[in-house]
Amino acid sequence: HCQQWQTKFTKLLKLMATNKLQSLNTYLVENSDKISQPPQTLSELGVSLNLWDKLHSELDDTESQFAPLNEEFQILEKYQVSVEEVHLQKLGKLTDEWTIFQESLKDAEGMLKKHKDIFKTGLLAQSDEFKRQVHILLDNFQKNGPFTSTIGPGEALESIHQYEEQLIAFKQTQQQIRSGLNIFKIDQPPNKEIMFLEKELQYIEDIWHINKEWEGLWKDWKTEKFSELKTEDMEATAIGLHKK
Repeated sequence: HCQQWQTKFTKLLKLMATNKLQSLNTYLVENSDKISQPPQTLSELGVSLNLWDKLHSELDDTESQFAPLNEEFQILEKYQVSVEEVHLQKLGKLTDEWTIFQESLKDAEGMLKKHKDIFKTGLLAQSDEFKRQVHILLDNFQKNGPFTSTIGPGEALESIHQYEEQLIAFKQTQQQIRSGLNIFKIDQPPNKEIMFLEKELQYIEDIWHINKEWEGLWKDWKTEKFSELKTEDMEATAIGLHKK
C-alpha cells in the first residue's frame, strides 16, 4: 500500500515539477528575447515599456520559484524517479537562463530609455506641426469659407463638406498624437481651434441648409398662380425657417 502511494506521489510530483520547469524556462527565454527587441513604432514602445514594468515587478516572484523547483527534482532523484534528459538539461541551464534574463532586463532599460527620448522628441515636433496645420485650416476657412451670397447653397455645402473631411482627418491625427503623448505621461488637451472650427462649420452648414430649403420653396411658389397661393401656409413656413 505504501509503495503504491509513493509511486502515485512521485508520478504526480514529476508531472508538476517538469511543467513548472517548462513554464519557467519559457518565461525566461521568450521574455529575454521580447524585451531585447528595439521598438519600431510608438505602439511597440508602449508595449515594450509595459512589458518591462511587468517583468521588473515580477523579479522577486520569479527568483522565488528556483529553490522549490530544485527541491522537487532532488526528491525525484532521491526516490530514483527517472526524468527525461531534455528536462535535466533545461534544469541544468536554468541558472544561466536566469542570469541572461536579468542582464536582458538591465540592457533593455537603457535601450528603452533611449528610444523613449527619440520618440518623445519626434512626437512633440509632430504635435507642433499639427497645431500649425490646424491654424492654417482655420485661417483658410475664415478667409475663404462660404460666407457670401454670391454662391449657391449647393456650392456652399460642398465647400463645407470639404472642410469637414479635413477636420475629420485632423481629429484622427489629434487622437493618435494624444495617445502617443500619454505614453510619456503628457496630457495634451483637445485642440481649441479644432473645437471652434467644428462649431463654426455646423453653424454655417445649418444656415445653408435653411437657405437651400427656402430657395426650393420659393421656386415652387413662383410657378403657382397668385390666386392659388396659400399665404397663411407661406407665412407659417417662413416663420418656421426663421426660427431655425
